[in-house]
Amino acid sequence: MNDMNNTIASQTFSSVTSVIALHCSGSGASQWRKLGEALGSRHAFVAPEHYGCDSTGPWSGERAFTLADEAARTIGIIDASRGKVHLVGHSYGVAWRYARPSNGRSASRA
Repeated sequence: MNDMNNTIASQTFSSVTSVIALHCSGSGASQWRKLGEALGSRHAFVAPEHYGCDSTGPWSGERAFTLADEAARTIGIIDASRGKVHLVGHSYGVAWRYARPSNGRSASRA
């Protein structure tokens, strides 16, 4: 799972249902290891790393950081999905933010 952000985020999922698990701000994608193992090959599973994690590094500082900056990678993963997407989040409020209709994405996909 350490490599999920780099390898899976760029491919199109062929699975009918994808599961995207978003970690809390004090952790990393590895917190979802057991969930990924439990899902096995039944679903496409990805746990992207947020800014500040070892695999992604810190925010560039080019401008003030926003939640939309954090969401951009996950929205790309959602857009690459061909079927339904289950968005799972822990703390940080990120999953709720992605699911809100006011963020410019259709809530009916989730």
